[in-house]
Amino acid sequence: MESWQPDQQRLRELTFLLRDATNPNCQDQGLLNQRLQLFDENPYYNTYLMYILTKSNDQDINIRVVAGQQLQNNIKNNFNSISLFALNYVKQSCIQYLTYPDASPISKIVSSIMSLIVGRGQVHNWLDSLYFLIHQLDSNDALTIEIALDTLVIICEDTARELDQEINGIRPLNFMLPKLVELVSSPNPKWRAKAIHIIRQFISLQSFSFLQQFDTVLMALYSRISDRDTHVRQELGPAFAFLWQTFPERLKVYLHPTIEYMIEAMMDQDETVALGACDFWIEYAHIHLYHNELVPYLPRLVNCLLKRMIYSEEWVQNVYTNRAESQYYHSENLIESPRDYLEFELHNTDGEHEEDDEDFDDEEFYSQISLRETSAGTLEVLSIAFGIKLVSALLNQLLNHTLCDQNWLVRESGILALGAAAEGSLMISLHKSAFFFFG
Repeated sequence: MESWQPDQQRLRELTFLLRDATNPNCQDQGLLNQRLQLFDENPYYNTYLMYILTKSNDQDINIRVVAGQQLQNNIKNNFNSISLFALNYVKQSCIQYLTYPDASPISKIVSSIMSLIVGRGQVHNWLDSLYFLIHQLDSNDALTIEIALDTLVIICEDTARELDQEINGIRPLNFMLPKLVELVSSPNPKWRAKAIHIIRQFISLQSFSFLQQFDTVLMALYSRISDRDTHVRQELGPAFAFLWQTFPERLKVYLHPTIEYMIEAMMDQDETVALGACDFWIEYAHIHLYHNELVPYLPRLVNCLLKRMIYSEEWVQNVYTNRAESQYYHSENLIESPRDYLEFELHNTDGEHEEDDEDFDDEEFYSQISLRETSAGTLEVLSIAFGIKLVSALLNQLLNHTLCDQNWLVRESGILALGAAAEGSLMISLHKSAFFFFG
């Protein structure tokens, strides 16, 4: 394998074609594709691409990137057509290059190629890649560890079940988990977050190797409960949700710390963390084993959900921004009540402003209110699960605070909460006389 060298004439021809491919002003794209197709029929085509990607250091990096992209596409779409010789050459080149990676885009492409081969070719056909990547995590070089982790993230997302299958008497997860657990306590927050992300791929599978190391994994994850790094918190919430969904009976000792953590996470400034907390509470609602233990916390939890259901001042400003072309809009106008908002919207629904409506970015709009909607959905699920116990906490907050607030945005969130909780709690109807219109 080491003795293979490309034919220099063919290498020059392919390099010229790839250079043309990087040129956006190429006049004859059809002819270029035909010539590349002829190369594709050569059984050594993928070895040439890998050679250009990893060994043609004298070439423009854009040419090398295009070579890598071509190779990625071939692995994705024509994996079974790649010759064994070419595949082994690509594998060997991946390990050689990533042993001492650099900060160029080449390293990321090689990492992607490595994960693609494991995914398309199955774990048992390249077990050595996993040994290599885990070994790289012991490196003293931060970039080496970073790229090894990024590669493992993709491999574990794509092949989680395979990693717990016995291959020649070895379950890869048995030697992978200890190193990942170790990284959960790394001083580097990105590495902690990625290690947690990888570990949670295996939680719901209840795999043999995971269960063997369950207590160690659990201690590692809960050791990060006071971790303030946003990326770590983004991963920890979903990990806890999976754990409590899958192993509720084994987690009783962690119950109250988890409840406290998730209530706090509901109010995190990062919306991804808060959304993860919503997912946890939805899962918790289905764990009947611990319903009674949550009852004392319901007032705090309800209060957090209500706060997350309030339209933000930024959201109101976005309404102004997206309707700024309206003839009705004046900079001195303020949206101070639901009626003002309704009137404002009605003046923007005539035919003159249909074009403005078409320009409105629906995806951006809904992404901004997703936490509000998710919080309302969480309240609905909890109201079904906890009934009058939750309703009592909700009504106390609504009648004494939310629906009496001077800010109409806060009052509006209370109306949303009533609608969300009503489906699961008919007891609200007993308190109808307490409600009145807040305009």
